[in-house]
Amino acid sequence: MILDNVVFANITDGAVTYKDSLTPVLTTISPRFGSVTGGTPVTFTGTNFDDSAENVRIEIDGVSCFVASATYTSVTCITDSITDRKTGLSEPSLYFYIAQKGKVNNTKGD
Repeated sequence: MILDNVVFANITDGAVTYKDSLTPVLTTISPRFGSVTGGTPVTFTGTNFDDSAENVRIEIDGVSCFVASATYTSVTCITDSITDRKTGLSEPSLYFYIAQKGKVNNTKGD
């Protein structure tokens, strides 16, 4: 797969080989917990992010998180209130997307 003249993956005989060095990878999130009323700065660290906050979209538990700053190794967003949107307990979720790169890998490989 080629995007903006950068090869992200090669497809040969039906097999796909990705270039890990180009894939955004999340390594840590701090803090791990915050208030349901919002306003908590959350910092995501990793590799191959984007240095433009406008290119990053983050949702925590289905609620948009305002991206305040971004570098190639760190993104900080400010949480929004979930008190008006969610009731009861739900499975936690994270959506972390970078334009031109796709979803950020937030799972550990074997």
